[in-house]
Amino acid sequence: MGEFATIEVPKSKRNPKGIDHLCKLGTCDDWRYVRRQEAEHLAKRDAGAGTDMDRFLRDSGTLYRFPWPDEDRHLHDISHINGRSLFRNWVMELPDELAGVLEGLEHKKICASIGPEDWHGYHVNVFVPCPLSADAGLVAPTGQPKIASIYGERYDAEGNGRTIFRCGFCEKPFSMSPEEVEKFRTDLKGRSEYASGWFAMFVERLRPGKCATQVK
Repeated sequence: MGEFATIEVPKSKRNPKGIDHLCKLGTCDDWRYVRRQEAEHLAKRDAGAGTDMDRFLRDSGTLYRFPWPDEDRHLHDISHINGRSLFRNWVMELPDELAGVLEGLEHKKICASIGPEDWHGYHVNVFVPCPLSADAGLVAPTGQPKIASIYGERYDAEGNGRTIFRCGFCEKPFSMSPEEVEKFRTDLKGRSEYASGWFAMFVERLRPGKCATQVK
């Protein structure tokens, strides 16, 4: 189900149907169009004709957009929010000292569509273990790169945020403990990309939460 905020505007600026300005939030509890800060700002202006924003803001399971540094200049800009991609992410390889983070996950199976290359009819969907799962040796060689990506942010009842990552293969979500995030930051600061102001800001915005094997 699509979720959206309805923003009150003067009658003279409403569209021909008399509807308030709409701002996309996401789908169900996946609110990756907006940061938590933006959702709180929109809730104060909401006209009440769309999603019950207060309910989602109280729900610790709501997933918000990661605060990408280059989007800071468009904070609270509804036209920019409506033009964002819900699926923006950043893929990276975890350092060896954090390999256990992905190894401790209950990875999901991956669906592969198999069929003759020149056949345009039906294919067969086969579910195989994630290459980083305990069963990976059955379908993939060992030594697969420990790839993860940024998924978004979640906030607890006290308003404390944490970065949500996910496995780069099966997309199983997880978070990192404070010690794990600090190790990851140290590794990222040693990479050549850290010379970029954007990348340095990105690294500092990674937030710890619970370790990967606990509830997200």
